[in-house]
Amino acid sequence: MVESLIRYYSKHLTFNSLVIRRNGCWKNFIFVILLILAGSISIASVYFDYSYLSFIGIFVLLSSIKISWYFTGQTIKHKYPNVYVKRFRWSQNKFDKMVLEKLDHYIVKYKLENNIDDIQYLLKEKLKDIKLPFILYSSVFIALFVPLWNSYIDKLLELYKNNIADLSIIAFSILAVIFILPLFPPLVYNIRDNILTRYSKLNRLNALLEEYKLMNQIKK
Repeated sequence: MVESLIRYYSKHLTFNSLVIRRNGCWKNFIFVILLILAGSISIASVYFDYSYLSFIGIFVLLSSIKISWYFTGQTIKHKYPNVYVKRFRWSQNKFDKMVLEKLDHYIVKYKLENNIDDIQYLLKEKLKDIKLPFILYSSVFIALFVPLWNSYIDKLLELYKNNIADLSIIAFSILAVIFILPLFPPLVYNIRDNILTRYSKLNRLNALLEEYKLMNQIKK
């Protein structure tokens, strides 16, 4: 029962399953290729001493995010017109409401209305079982990423140590990208639904069930 609900959540209730996958393979392929290209250009700019490539890499990265936003907005406009607002923007509140309605349809269909608390209890038990692997997974990722990032920054500082103006611009650009990325929901949701682990998925499902219970309380 619980595993069936988890599978339903993964296939029908995440932003990735409802929108990103419906963008079409070629659109998602373009986005991935641009991301890889942006990363490759940024690395090449440091290790081959082509300073101007750093700016090109940042431009390609921001362009790929903007293109992803455009594709996602188009998909929502055609698939969920009630959620779409304008200019490739959509109402997150309406989208969340739609997800809750889909969850409600599933729960009513399989007569689970009186078993929500039991389902949440089982989810929490599963979370306890996989919490340690999640911590290990996160630790390994950090252990691999941090040295690579430090190496990149060290190389960048060495390359531009005699050119403070360019170094300042690149540092500002990197910080801008870091702060801008969370403002693009499609990218954030795609990372959340595809890269993060089962532990995160079960936590989000449990939180969704809490929202569902609250919605039903308000209705009463």
